[in-house]
Formats: sequence, structure tokens, C-alpha cells
Amino acid sequence: MPQPYSLFLPRHNIRRFPPASGFTLIELAISMFIITLIATVLLGPITAQVTQAKISQAKADLDQINESLIGYALAQAKPRLPCPNTNGDGLEGACANTNSTETMGGNIPWALLGVPATDPWGQRYQYRVNNAYTNAAAGFTLTTTPTGAVCAPPGAASGFILVCADAACAARLANGVPAVVYSRGPNGTAAPTSPDEMENTDNDCLFISRTYSNFVGSEFDDLLVWVSPSVLLSRMVTAQKLP
Repeated sequence: MPQPYSLFLPRHNIRRFPPASGFTLIELAISMFIITLIATVLLGPITAQVTQAKISQAKADLDQINESLIGYALAQAKPRLPCPNTNGDGLEGACANTNSTETMGGNIPWALLGVPATDPWGQRYQYRVNNAYTNAAAGFTLTTTPTGAVCAPPGAASGFILVCADAACAARLANGVPAVVYSRGPNGTAAPTSPDEMENTDNDCLFISRTYSNFVGSEFDDLLVWVSPSVLLSRMVTAQKLP
């Protein structure tokens, strides 16, 4: 009977391999936990830095828009502010009227002003203006003054735009401003959960400007600037646009 071929091989030519080795399930679980922990530690500061960079960019955009609004008024034959954009083309929409008791809201007319259309989170910059400051026929004057109820009852779209540090308006930051421009921040158009954020989305004349917070029930990430009436008028006088 023929013998197996292996029997004719020299014994020293027969290779013996070590038993296969690998990670156990426990070792894999520990490794994944360590990797996740390291990723969390490293990505946390990076995410915070990215958010802070976007907030800084939004603030810079808002300052640019504010300056462009004043520049627009200076460039007109009779000084006025533009009406909000309402159809998405970046130009000002039709001005409803010139009543000092009313305001208009919408997007900032970015194409008209040559400013960024959206904030760093991809949302349109918002704009609300007192109608008396949009008078194309007569312009505004040194005596133009926003009027109307100071958001009473709550939700009233009065012409008297008020900026406060909280929804209860315990601290007023600005009274009767001609216009405000704002970003809804990182949470964009998501339903606001805090009273302060709700005030910036309810289409009335009260706006909130305060520091960032992510505390539950007191969240706030909106960013807002307003056209100061004293600055606006002084710039017009300096440029001899107003007596």
C-alpha cells in the first residue's frame, strides 16, 4: 500500500504554526471605550472653538449690516432706511406706509446693501424697522420719533421698538430704536424654548439681547444689533444730510 507522502518528508521539514491569536470581546470593548473617550476629549474643545468662531463671524456681519444701513441712509437724496426684503431676492420690498406707530419685518435686503445674506448657520439675517424711517418722499428728520404702545399688550407690533436684557424687560437696553437686525443663532428657526428667545420670534416690537446661555429653560443664542437713533442722526448731521 502506498504510504502518505508526509511520511517520506524529513521530520525537520514539518512546520508547526503557533495557535491563532486575536482580541477577545472584552479587549475589543475596552479598546472601543478608550477610542470613544479620546475622541470625546479631543472633539469637545474643537466643537466649542468652531461654534465660537461662527458667533464671532455673526457679530462681525451684524456690525457690517448696521454700518451699511447708516451708509444707505447717507446715500439717499433724503435720508431713509430701506424696507425689509420679503420675497427672497435680496432687494427691499414695498414699504407699507410711513406711520411712526407701525413696523415692518423680514430679511435684511442683502443685495441692496451689499452685505452677507445669511448667518454662519445658513439662516437669513432678520430686520425690523420703524415705518417712519423708510419715508422715500420726505426722508426722516431730526424730529422723527417712533411712537405707539411699548408692546402692550404683549405681541403688539407697535412702532416703538424696544430692546431689553430679558423677556420681563427688567433692564432696558434701548428705547424707540429705528431698526434692529438679528440672527437666530445656532438653533436657527427651531422652536425656541426659553421666554427670551421667544420674544425674538413673535413678530412684535420687543427684542432681547443678552449673553449666550445653554442652561435648560434659559437657553439663548440669538445675536442682535440695533440702529441707535443718536448715532444715526449725528451721522446725518455730520454729513450735512440733516440741518
